[in-house]
Amino acid sequence: MKLKKVLGLKKQPPVEQKTGLPPGTLVHIGEKLTESVSIDLVDYGSDYFEELKNIDLTDIYPHLENPVSKTWARISGLHDAVTIETMGSRLGIHPLVLEDIMNTTQRPKIEAYDDYLYIVVKSLAIQSEKGDPDLRQVSIILSPDYLISFHEHKDELFDMIPPRINVKGGRFRKYGVDYLLYAILDIAVDQYFASIEIINDEIMEIEKGILNDDADTEYQRLHELRRDIIYLRGKIAPLAEVLQTIIRDDHPLISDETTIYFRDVLDHLRRLIDTLQHSEELVTGLFDMYMTRINIRTGEIMKVLTIIATIFIPLTFVVGIYGMNFDPDTSPFNMPELRWYLGYPVVMIFMLIVSLGMLYFFRRKKWL
Repeated sequence: MKLKKVLGLKKQPPVEQKTGLPPGTLVHIGEKLTESVSIDLVDYGSDYFEELKNIDLTDIYPHLENPVSKTWARISGLHDAVTIETMGSRLGIHPLVLEDIMNTTQRPKIEAYDDYLYIVVKSLAIQSEKGDPDLRQVSIILSPDYLISFHEHKDELFDMIPPRINVKGGRFRKYGVDYLLYAILDIAVDQYFASIEIINDEIMEIEKGILNDDADTEYQRLHELRRDIIYLRGKIAPLAEVLQTIIRDDHPLISDETTIYFRDVLDHLRRLIDTLQHSEELVTGLFDMYMTRINIRTGEIMKVLTIIATIFIPLTFVVGIYGMNFDPDTSPFNMPELRWYLGYPVVMIFMLIVSLGMLYFFRRKKWL
């Protein structure tokens, strides 16, 4: 299975439909991965926990506007501009942020506004029905009392968070919603390790193919692998800037207690980036190995052809002498072999002896 198919690295969708429209116009750019928008909500505090699934948009406002509780709203499906615009207008989210939420070609970034942070991250979500990973965009709005995450489709990647929130006395209950942001980023970064394993397995398969003289079929795979590594690193590396900004900037929405957790995620991300760089170097080495195998094979072919040509040089000389069409009756020089009864077989045996002698000589010299 090709890495491009495994990772779901698809061609970016066109953006011509945005051309000429004013800033803040909500147009969905990307694949439509779900038929309808679904909203799940987790409301929790130091001593209570509530989880609601597939609720209406109007039902989330009492939870989001309650300063006592901490709320996480998960919105799956970005194609419905009416839902995104209605929610953004109610919560006071900037139109440019709403525009970026619906544009799934965004690079990982963080933007600070007066009372909230806007964060974009790429997650490697596993689809349970196919078992294949997909690189998808997750947009996050972090406010003092709530966090809203926007997903391209309803996946199971972040389903492990609500049970952790439900643990009494846990860090989710102790810290604010910034710890929830850490948990989301941590899961997204940890999931990248799956792609690293896929890449390493692919590199090993290609290396075996090249060593087994199957280099022709591996050349295209090498190109696809290097392109996928560059693509993946382009989606992962900007997340390091996001984490550095969270750690470095003294933003009131990020407490000192959770900053150390973001440092841990940044450490994991740097390891991933180093591993991807190492993988890219391995691919470059495989290209060199491929070219070396091609040169070795070409050299072996040229050696065989050169030996064949060298053997035929004296044979051609002998045949040329007896093919000069001199008439033995009129020529002043006598070529008795032309009229000799055993002349032809003797010459053929002589040429065979010359060929075998040259082969023996080449073998003694270790040229063959």
